[in-house]
This record gives sequence, structure tokens and C-alpha cells, in this order.
Amino acid sequence: MHAVEHLKAHFHKYACECRFRTDRFQQIILLLLLLLLDYSDRKLSQSRSKSTSTSTNGDEVCHRISQMAD
Repeated sequence: MHAVEHLKAHFHKYACECRFRTDRFQQIILLLLLLLLDYSDRKLSQSRSKSTSTSTNGDEVCHRISQMAD
């Protein structure tokens, strides 16, 4: 498994487990970290394949952050 994918899976699991136990600030930090990991993973895959790929994971994280802000 790719290292970035492993980190993304780990932090996503942690964020979901802690969703109801932590305060909003920690949740937002975790989601921003997921967004950063998703962005870096897309950049790495683009540089490897030299083609643009679309990922909905980043959009999903942004949507979750906006839901939390409401």
C-alpha cells in the first residue's frame, strides 16, 4: 500500500472514530489534514502518470467541513 494512502486511511479512521468524542476544533484540524493528504496524493499521482486525474475525496472532505461549520 502506498504510504500516503496508508496515512489517509489511518487519519480518516481516526477522524470517524473521534467524530462524536472530540470538540469541533480537533475535527476541523483532522479534516484539513485529510484534505492536505488528498491534495498531496493527487499531486504525486499526477507527477507519476503525467495526466490529470479527478478525485472526489477532496470534494467530500470540503463538503464535510462546510457541514460542520453550519
